[in-house]
Amino acid sequence: MRVRNINRGLWTLGVAAVGVFVLMGVARADVTTEQSGSIVVWPKVIWDGSRDTVIEVANTGNPMVHALCFYINAAPVNPNLPPSATNPPQWVETDFEIWLTKQQPTHWVASNGRQTNGFDEFGSDGSGWDPGLVPPVPAGFQGELKCVQVDDAGAPMPGNKLVGKATLRDDDGDVSSYNAIAILGNPALSGSQIGTDLALNLTATNTGGEYNACPDTLILNHFADGVSDPVIEQLGNCSAGNCPISTTLTLVPCQEDIENQIPGKVNVSFQIFNEFEQPLSTTTTVDCWLNAPLNTIGAAGANSPFTFNVLGTVGAHTRITPVPGAGGVIGVAEETRRDSNTEGPGTRAAFNLDFEGNRYDAATDGKGNKVAGVTDHIVIPPQ
Repeated sequence: MRVRNINRGLWTLGVAAVGVFVLMGVARADVTTEQSGSIVVWPKVIWDGSRDTVIEVANTGNPMVHALCFYINAAPVNPNLPPSATNPPQWVETDFEIWLTKQQPTHWVASNGRQTNGFDEFGSDGSGWDPGLVPPVPAGFQGELKCVQVDDAGAPMPGNKLVGKATLRDDDGDVSSYNAIAILGNPALSGSQIGTDLALNLTATNTGGEYNACPDTLILNHFADGVSDPVIEQLGNCSAGNCPISTTLTLVPCQEDIENQIPGKVNVSFQIFNEFEQPLSTTTTVDCWLNAPLNTIGAAGANSPFTFNVLGTVGAHTRITPVPGAGGVIGVAEETRRDSNTEGPGTRAAFNLDFEGNRYDAATDGKGNKVAGVTDHIVIPPQ
């Protein structure tokens, strides 16, 4: 189901904006968290009544930038029950447009959105040059935000001028931030050549592709789930074994048909190596959006391959790979530390995953044979 919010119009140039984002480097053949791109993805956006998300986005160039943005609410149909085959994600999409002047940064809070008000008091949350009408997300929202750079007419424009960040904040003041994931476009192509079907197939071996291919493998370095925080124990701030560390993984499919309301669905495998390089493995399915503690992926609880009981070491290294021939995934992770098992939600710290290879060049048929031209697609509505 789509909710449409339209706010068209050109802004008058001439208002200087103070920005903190800097364009770094030149176009590469993989997704990035350190450069601006033409598609920007915030994989984890939350508004649950006590935890909210601050969205930051900026234009790193001198020309004005126009973008189409899509919130995708992946909260389960029954929010009082965990996601399952009988309680699937809602996949409710809401789209809106933003305009950014020369090197303009802007922000909004997911629960509030942003109104177009030129009379905001200086220093207030809404002061500054408004990018356009940004709708608030509904209570209970959990999902992603995706923005695509377009031209004045709404056709995709691979100008690579968008960069972003998200900060998840709790009512108790705890904050957790990550960089949005940028997908660079091929500046040699025009919107008429690309159309509304955005192919993620630009690589060093396919220089005529449209947008950077998604990673072949995501890499997560993490503590064994539930292991007691060695730093807190050393400081004597809690008894031994009573300061657990946990990690939550968020993944979104690279392939999405926003126009026809078809969410992506990807089976992924996990290769988990403990500190002695002993391997373990498990699998799961990313259906529209995955946001799961590591100890709930695969065998749950004490039998989870992510726990200290099974790993046998404090730290671990996990390689996350979509099944051969399937679509790619991108995502972020969030680590939670606690002073005790019973003391509040803990303190969180989000971080970006490392990337290796790309799905277009590394795709195989499951038997090690390379399959040429396997491509993820993001299909957006025509304007």
